[in-house]
Amino acid sequence: MFPDSGHREKRVLLLTAAPQDATAILKAFEGADIAMHCCAPGNLASEFQAGLGALVMTEESMTSPVLSTLPVLIADQPSWSDVPILILAAPQTDAETRLFRWTPSVGNATILERPMRIETLVQSVRVALRSRDQQYRLRDQIEAQERLLMQAETNERRLSAVLNNTRMAVFFMNERQECTLMNAAAETLTGYSLSEVNGRLLHDALHHTHPDGRPYPVQDCPIDRAFPQNSQTEGEEVFVHKNGHFYPVAFTASPIRQDDVVVGTVLEVRDITRQKSDTEHLRMLIDELNHRVKNTLATVQSIFRQTMKDEPISRHARDAIMSRLLALSRSHDLLTEESWVSAPLRALTDSALQPFGARNREAARFILDGPDFDLCPKAALVIAMSLHELATNAVKYGALSTETGVVRIRWTVTAPGTLRLTWTESGGPPVTPPTHSGFGRRLIERGLAHELDGEARIAFEPGGVVCTISVPVDKAVLGIGKAGVTK
Repeated sequence: MFPDSGHREKRVLLLTAAPQDATAILKAFEGADIAMHCCAPGNLASEFQAGLGALVMTEESMTSPVLSTLPVLIADQPSWSDVPILILAAPQTDAETRLFRWTPSVGNATILERPMRIETLVQSVRVALRSRDQQYRLRDQIEAQERLLMQAETNERRLSAVLNNTRMAVFFMNERQECTLMNAAAETLTGYSLSEVNGRLLHDALHHTHPDGRPYPVQDCPIDRAFPQNSQTEGEEVFVHKNGHFYPVAFTASPIRQDDVVVGTVLEVRDITRQKSDTEHLRMLIDELNHRVKNTLATVQSIFRQTMKDEPISRHARDAIMSRLLALSRSHDLLTEESWVSAPLRALTDSALQPFGARNREAARFILDGPDFDLCPKAALVIAMSLHELATNAVKYGALSTETGVVRIRWTVTAPGTLRLTWTESGGPPVTPPTHSGFGRRLIERGLAHELDGEARIAFEPGGVVCTISVPVDKAVLGIGKAGVTK
């Protein structure tokens, strides 16, 4: 048994066979601020193991039992501990000889000759306690280092467990971009073991050539820029497997910092061969679907032409139906370019107004004002058809029926979360409210309400038609462009 970690025992034991010596010494130390306790020879083992700062013993107390017990007690001390022992002996005695004959392991014993001044003994004890305090400081340092080592070993085990159980390939590189560690997933991914790439430039093993055979200099490698540029880099690259085949990967390379100094790079890599294949397959399916949709629309147009060829239908009605089919087709083309994920509102507006001169010499007659939003497919189709109907009406009866008419289209996202688009005509003939709702008006109002939970209000102002379309953002907008939100 030894004092608990962190405890610094300053107690001094006095071992003497003469009661008068014990009384005199204890009395002398009362004012010295040193805790001294008298110890019987039979209690030496228990007192020693309880912890002490120093042991003072008289020559007379060095009996055979004491000299046989002391070596065991000294040997049982921790490696950092060496209890100071002060022996009070008469001049020219063999106390030292007897002590070291019985306890050759004692290395911190001091022989003090009697008679002596009590101040000399006190000072010697103080020196012994300072020596003992140094030992305790050494113990604290050793234990702190052991704790750090244990924590490092624990962290290393945890890191190893994480690295070897994750499916992400992870590499560690030093400041020279040499591989120093890779997990099991990295070995599986590359075909190399750690011993094969340890100490080598990772680029030379996995990334040294392009798929077409051209050399890939390390200075051109984006992965290696993470270290000199002290910034995280991510992207896609093509690696070379140990067996020679190429495979696409997504990577993230991050600098490793230690005390604000970059000492290496950690590289996370995953094989995206399957992802690339799935994306290509999905693209092929989308292209096929788009092709079939366009063919279907073309077939509908053909059926309509053939069916209505000999029917008593006005040319106006025939042209209106065909223009709506073409508007729907153009909207599909724009969505096809974005893989039916989204459609930019500005590009959608340009496309819907293209047949009415938005991209030719009459472009100045259309004023578009608003940030660029990405619309979901359903919203894109409904809004495109609404713009087509408004433009068709403007050509027949409104601002686009004259040479000086202008259409202003403005859109914003308001604070409550509403996409608001306003169509305003000016410079056309005086407007007279219609006596009934036509198909185009019903398409706008009912389409927005049914498909997007929105609404459209068409006002036939004397100066021109004003149509306000309001749609909940969560039903229409997928993303907001760099221009931000207009309030």
